[in-house]
Amino acid sequence: MASGTFDLIVSIAGAEIGEGARLAETLGIEGATELDESAFSPEGLTVSFERTADGKVKATVTPEGSPTSFFLRVRVK
Repeated sequence: MASGTFDLIVSIAGAEIGEGARLAETLGIEGATELDESAFSPEGLTVSFERTADGKVKATVTPEGSPTSFFLRVRVK
């Protein structure tokens, strides 16, 4: 994993995330440099998705600017 890049494995119990899923919409990934509810946003993140063989999704997230601390949140919609 490169510095400042986060890999997340996401699954939904009892469900396989299918080929037609709109991953960016379904998995609302947001980030913030401080742990404050109002600071979280999808802006300033580069996110790529990869489906794993077992029906899960791997999201690779890189925030802009290489912050020294960073928090991620995933909201399944």
